[in-house]
Amino acid sequence: MALTKPEYAERDRVRRRSVQRAVAAAVACELCPGVTAEHGLAVLTGARPGKRMWRGTPALRDAARELLDQDGRRERILEWIDAFNRDHGHGPAWRQLFKAPGLWAEEMPMAIQQCALAVLTLEGRLDGMKTPYSMCLRTAESGPVAARQRTADTRQPVNA
Repeated sequence: MALTKPEYAERDRVRRRSVQRAVAAAVACELCPGVTAEHGLAVLTGARPGKRMWRGTPALRDAARELLDQDGRRERILEWIDAFNRDHGHGPAWRQLFKAPGLWAEEMPMAIQQCALAVLTLEGRLDGMKTPYSMCLRTAESGPVAARQRTADTRQPVNA
């Protein structure tokens, strides 16, 4: 079902508020001194919710899947993201995740790291990838169906 113009406008307002809340939580976080008010403003003025953050060839996706299957890396990454959210009250920046000790091999290409996150998202394990400081484990309340139901209460829910 196509959205009407008012429904598109409401969806965009909800997305902007979501970005603002996530950035405000990161700026207020005492454990993230690098996220200053100036940085938060730069993120807000440059953020584009809904923009795809990765591209990958089939070979790159295969390399990312192989990486995730090594030594329980998939579970370690998900546990690290979940612990970060519990400790900080917001999700990590991609840079924080990519620099986390013990998660990635030395000098691993960022394209493989990004594609690994894309694979986790496509597997239904991660959410919040398109909103700064919102990366989290996917739950029934954070998934795309729940988001559609929250943002467009006049529409009928779409079954996943």
